[in-house]
Amino acid sequence: MPLNSSPSLVCVSDRAEAARRVEEQQKYELAKAGSGVAAAPPKTLSMLLEEFFRQHVEKKLAPKTVERYHEQAKYLNPDLLAMSLPEITSLHLNREWNRLLQNGGHTRGHKTQRPLSAKSVRSIAGVVSSAFHRAVKWGLVGANPVSNSEPPVPKKHKGMTLLPTEQMLMIESATGPACLPMFLELSAAMAEKLPWSDGKHHSTKAH
Repeated sequence: MPLNSSPSLVCVSDRAEAARRVEEQQKYELAKAGSGVAAAPPKTLSMLLEEFFRQHVEKKLAPKTVERYHEQAKYLNPDLLAMSLPEITSLHLNREWNRLLQNGGHTRGHKTQRPLSAKSVRSIAGVVSSAFHRAVKWGLVGANPVSNSEPPVPKKHKGMTLLPTEQMLMIESATGPACLPMFLELSAAMAEKLPWSDGKHHSTKAH
Protein backbone atom coordinates (compact mmCIF):
# COMPACT_ATOMS: atom_id res chain seq x y z
CA MET A 1 0.00 0.00 0.00
CA PRO A 2 1.47 3.46 -0.87
CA LEU A 3 2.49 5.57 2.12
CA ASN A 4 0.09 8.34 1.17
CA SER A 5 -2.93 6.04 0.84
CA SER A 6 -5.31 5.64 3.76
CA PRO A 7 -7.18 2.36 4.44
CA SER A 8 -10.54 4.06 3.89
CA LEU A 9 -9.52 5.32 0.45
CA VAL A 10 -8.30 1.88 -0.54
CA CYS A 11 -11.54 0.31 0.71
CA VAL A 12 -13.66 2.74 -1.33
CA SER A 13 -11.50 2.03 -4.38
CA ASP A 14 -11.93 -1.72 -3.93
CA ARG A 15 -15.70 -1.30 -3.61
CA ALA A 16 -15.82 0.79 -6.78
CA GLU A 17 -13.84 -1.84 -8.67
CA ALA A 18 -16.09 -4.61 -7.35
CA ALA A 19 -19.19 -2.64 -8.37
CA ARG A 20 -17.74 -2.13 -11.84
CA ARG A 21 -17.11 -5.88 -12.24
CA VAL A 22 -20.66 -6.69 -11.10
CA GLU A 23 -22.07 -4.17 -13.57
CA GLU A 24 -20.01 -5.61 -16.44
CA GLN A 25 -21.07 -9.16 -15.56
CA GLN A 26 -24.69 -8.05 -15.36
CA LYS A 27 -24.50 -6.42 -18.81
CA TYR A 28 -22.92 -9.58 -20.20
CA GLU A 29 -25.64 -11.78 -18.71
CA LEU A 30 -28.42 -9.51 -19.98
CA ALA A 31 -26.91 -9.43 -23.45
CA LYS A 32 -26.52 -13.20 -23.42
CA ALA A 33 -30.09 -13.76 -22.23
CA GLY A 34 -31.57 -11.26 -24.65
CA SER A 35 -34.22 -8.64 -23.98
CA GLY A 36 -37.22 -10.11 -25.76
CA VAL A 37 -40.37 -11.63 -24.32
CA ALA A 38 -38.74 -15.08 -24.11
CA ALA A 39 -35.57 -13.76 -22.41
CA ALA A 40 -34.40 -15.61 -19.31
CA PRO A 41 -35.76 -14.10 -16.06
CA PRO A 42 -33.37 -12.27 -13.70
CA LYS A 43 -31.41 -14.54 -11.38
CA THR A 44 -29.51 -12.08 -9.14
CA LEU A 45 -30.54 -9.00 -7.18
CA SER A 46 -28.62 -6.82 -9.62
CA MET A 47 -30.51 -8.28 -12.58
CA LEU A 48 -33.82 -8.00 -10.72
CA LEU A 49 -33.25 -4.29 -10.08
CA GLU A 50 -32.47 -3.71 -13.76
CA GLU A 51 -35.62 -5.58 -14.81
CA PHE A 52 -37.64 -3.71 -12.18
CA PHE A 53 -36.32 -0.37 -13.44
CA ARG A 54 -36.94 -1.26 -17.08
CA GLN A 55 -40.39 -2.85 -16.74
CA HIS A 56 -41.91 -0.70 -14.01
CA VAL A 57 -39.99 2.32 -12.74
CA GLU A 58 -38.97 3.87 -16.07
CA LYS A 59 -42.41 3.31 -17.57
CA LYS A 60 -44.62 4.53 -14.72
CA LEU A 61 -42.70 7.00 -12.54
CA ALA A 62 -41.54 10.58 -13.00
CA PRO A 63 -38.01 11.15 -14.40
CA LYS A 64 -36.73 12.60 -11.11
CA THR A 65 -38.01 9.56 -9.21
CA VAL A 66 -36.40 7.23 -11.75
CA GLU A 67 -33.09 9.03 -11.29
CA ARG A 68 -33.39 8.81 -7.50
CA TYR A 69 -34.11 5.08 -7.62
CA HIS A 70 -31.00 4.45 -9.71
CA GLU A 71 -28.86 6.56 -7.36
CA GLN A 72 -30.12 4.72 -4.29
CA ALA A 73 -29.46 1.30 -5.83
CA LYS A 74 -25.79 2.23 -6.34
CA TYR A 75 -25.23 2.20 -2.56
CA LEU A 76 -25.93 -1.54 -2.33
CA ASN A 77 -22.98 -3.83 -1.67
CA PRO A 78 -21.68 -5.62 -4.82
CA ASP A 79 -21.64 -8.95 -2.95
CA LEU A 80 -25.36 -8.59 -2.16
CA LEU A 81 -26.14 -7.55 -5.73
CA ALA A 82 -24.39 -10.66 -7.04
CA MET A 83 -26.41 -13.05 -4.84
CA SER A 84 -29.12 -15.20 -6.43
CA LEU A 85 -32.65 -14.17 -5.48
CA PRO A 86 -33.63 -17.35 -3.55
CA GLU A 87 -30.48 -17.06 -1.41
CA ILE A 88 -31.21 -13.58 -0.08
CA THR A 89 -32.73 -13.64 3.40
CA SER A 90 -33.87 -10.99 5.86
CA LEU A 91 -30.62 -11.56 7.75
CA HIS A 92 -28.56 -10.63 4.68
CA LEU A 93 -30.61 -7.45 4.32
CA ASN A 94 -30.28 -6.54 8.01
CA ARG A 95 -26.51 -6.82 7.62
CA GLU A 96 -26.69 -4.51 4.62
CA TRP A 97 -28.83 -1.91 6.42
CA ASN A 98 -26.32 -1.91 9.30
CA ARG A 99 -23.38 -1.58 6.90
CA LEU A 100 -25.02 1.36 5.15
CA LEU A 101 -25.66 3.04 8.50
CA GLN A 102 -22.03 2.63 9.53
CA ASN A 103 -20.12 3.44 6.36
CA GLY A 104 -22.40 3.19 3.33
CA GLY A 105 -21.75 6.70 2.04
CA HIS A 106 -18.68 8.66 1.03
CA THR A 107 -17.55 12.26 1.13
CA ARG A 108 -17.66 14.26 -2.10
CA GLY A 109 -14.11 15.52 -2.05
CA HIS A 110 -11.89 12.67 -0.88
CA LYS A 111 -14.41 9.82 -1.37
CA THR A 112 -13.73 8.58 2.16
CA GLN A 113 -16.36 6.44 3.82
CA ARG A 114 -19.03 8.02 5.99
CA PRO A 115 -22.30 6.85 7.61
CA LEU A 116 -25.62 7.18 5.84
CA SER A 117 -28.62 8.61 7.65
CA ALA A 118 -31.45 6.34 8.80
CA LYS A 119 -33.72 8.18 6.34
CA SER A 120 -31.40 7.36 3.42
CA VAL A 121 -31.01 3.71 4.42
CA ARG A 122 -34.76 3.28 4.81
CA SER A 123 -35.28 4.81 1.39
CA ILE A 124 -32.78 2.36 -0.14
CA ALA A 125 -34.59 -0.48 1.63
CA GLY A 126 -37.82 0.79 0.06
CA VAL A 127 -36.35 0.45 -3.43
CA VAL A 128 -35.20 -3.12 -2.71
CA SER A 129 -38.58 -3.97 -1.21
CA SER A 130 -40.44 -2.61 -4.24
CA ALA A 131 -38.23 -4.70 -6.54
CA PHE A 132 -38.87 -7.86 -4.51
CA HIS A 133 -42.59 -7.03 -4.43
CA ARG A 134 -42.52 -7.16 -8.22
CA ALA A 135 -40.43 -10.34 -8.12
CA VAL A 136 -43.18 -12.03 -6.08
CA LYS A 137 -45.79 -10.94 -8.62
CA TRP A 138 -43.58 -12.19 -11.45
CA GLY A 139 -43.21 -15.60 -9.82
CA LEU A 140 -39.45 -15.25 -9.30
CA VAL A 141 -39.53 -15.64 -5.49
CA GLY A 142 -42.10 -16.84 -3.00
CA ALA A 143 -41.81 -13.98 -0.50
CA ASN A 144 -40.33 -10.52 -0.02
CA PRO A 145 -37.34 -10.83 2.35
CA VAL A 146 -37.41 -7.09 3.07
CA SER A 147 -40.72 -7.49 4.92
CA ASN A 148 -39.05 -9.30 7.84
CA SER A 149 -35.89 -7.23 7.82
CA GLU A 150 -35.48 -4.21 10.09
CA PRO A 151 -34.46 -1.06 8.23
CA PRO A 152 -33.76 1.87 10.56
CA VAL A 153 -36.56 4.21 11.56
CA PRO A 154 -35.72 7.92 11.12
CA LYS A 155 -36.32 10.30 13.99
CA LYS A 156 -39.70 11.99 13.85
CA HIS A 157 -39.91 15.55 12.57
CA LYS A 158 -43.09 17.60 12.65
CA GLY A 159 -44.62 18.21 9.24
CA MET A 160 -42.41 15.60 7.51
CA THR A 161 -44.09 13.73 4.65
CA LEU A 162 -43.55 10.18 3.43
CA LEU A 163 -40.60 9.57 1.12
CA PRO A 164 -41.46 8.83 -2.54
CA THR A 165 -40.28 5.23 -2.08
CA GLU A 166 -42.47 4.89 1.03
CA GLN A 167 -45.46 6.32 -0.83
CA MET A 168 -44.96 3.86 -3.69
CA LEU A 169 -44.53 0.94 -1.31
CA MET A 170 -47.67 1.97 0.59
CA ILE A 171 -49.71 2.01 -2.63
CA GLU A 172 -48.31 -1.34 -3.78
CA SER A 173 -48.88 -2.89 -0.36
CA ALA A 174 -52.59 -2.11 -0.60
CA THR A 175 -52.98 -4.49 -3.56
CA GLY A 176 -52.87 -7.72 -1.54
CA PRO A 177 -53.66 -9.04 1.96
CA ALA A 178 -50.17 -10.54 2.32
CA CYS A 179 -48.71 -7.04 2.53
CA LEU A 180 -51.31 -5.68 4.96
CA PRO A 181 -48.86 -5.40 7.91
CA MET A 182 -46.53 -3.18 5.87
CA PHE A 183 -49.51 -1.12 4.70
CA LEU A 184 -50.68 -0.59 8.27
CA GLU A 185 -47.15 0.28 9.41
CA LEU A 186 -46.77 2.94 6.72
CA SER A 187 -50.26 4.29 7.41
CA ALA A 188 -49.36 4.69 11.08
CA ALA A 189 -46.09 6.35 10.13
CA MET A 190 -47.94 8.83 7.91
CA ALA A 191 -50.39 9.63 10.70
CA GLU A 192 -47.55 10.28 13.13
CA LYS A 193 -45.92 12.68 10.69
CA LEU A 194 -48.96 14.96 10.51
CA PRO A 195 -48.23 18.34 12.15
CA TRP A 196 -51.10 18.01 14.62
CA SER A 197 -50.35 14.42 15.59
CA ASP A 198 -48.60 13.55 18.85
CA GLY A 199 -48.64 9.79 18.15
CA LYS A 200 -51.71 9.24 20.38
CA HIS A 201 -55.28 8.42 19.49
CA HIS A 202 -57.68 11.17 20.57
CA SER A 203 -61.38 10.80 21.10
CA THR A 204 -63.71 13.06 19.16
CA LYS A 205 -66.30 13.06 21.93
CA ALA A 206 -66.86 16.30 23.83
CA HIS A 207 -65.72 16.26 27.46
